[in-house]
Amino acid sequence: MYRYFDPVASRRLIMTLALLAAISYAPVPAYAGVDAGKSAYEAGDYEKAQQEFTAPANSSDAEGQYWMGRLLDEG
Repeated sequence: MYRYFDPVASRRLIMTLALLAAISYAPVPAYAGVDAGKSAYEAGDYEKAQQEFTAPANSSDAEGQYWMGRLLDEG
């Protein structure tokens, strides 16, 4: 029996697998640093809070940027 090879379907399969691989290796936001930073901020340990907020803020995490801005705004 002759099987028909469809180059478009195989290209689609390869692109789908490549997309899934890229998504699975996407960076995950650093929530642990933000949570630890909020705890330090609320306890009054502003140096520790700044250390914890720096990495998430630099990696474009919106919550990390918010807390870093709040920390810097309030001094």
